[in-house]
Amino acid sequence: MKNKSHPVWFLWRWLMCVLIVFTITGCSTIKIVGDYDEQIDQGTTALQKDVETYLVKLESSAAKPEDKVAAYVDNKQFYYALFAVGIGNH
Repeated sequence: MKNKSHPVWFLWRWLMCVLIVFTITGCSTIKIVGDYDEQIDQGTTALQKDVETYLVKLESSAAKPEDKVAAYVDNKQFYYALFAVGIGNH
């Protein structure tokens, strides 16, 4: 003879487990993204503008399209400035 209350208890246990999981996860906090920092935002924006300006300058100074890459020695100061900001330090 089959037990007729089995599906009801199964459903009840399942609902209680779901309720416990939602209660535990609802009470915990996970922060994936840090708080907004205006100083970092301004520094990153300034760095992006400097790099963009530098790349446009390199492109416009090329004599022909194949001359897009300038020698390291000619642009050493710019590369040192990037390392000083922390781009080269991983």
